Amino acid sequence: MSDVTDQLDQLAAGQIDLDAVVSDFGSRQWPQPDPEPNDPFEAEDSDPEPDPEGSFAEVAGYYARGKLTDDQYAALAQAAAGAMK
Repeated sequence: MSDVTDQLDQLAAGQIDLDAVVSDFGSRQWPQPDPEPNDPFEAEDSDPEPDPEGSFAEVAGYYARGKLTDDQYAALAQAAAGAMK
């Protein structure tokens, strides 16, 4: 488990509030997936790399499983997008 999933579990359990997670997400260094190969044939032959631990994909996964509300996801996505600029 990553610190992202730990925070999301705590948020879902009501142990921390959304503002605390938004604040952290807005200031963290988000890992970025490896870039796609430039050669289309190389991309065709290789399996995609899994998303790095602690990436925003973990947040998207929680949302897809119904563990975050639309408003929570929107707030977290906006904070993370600001940190990724």
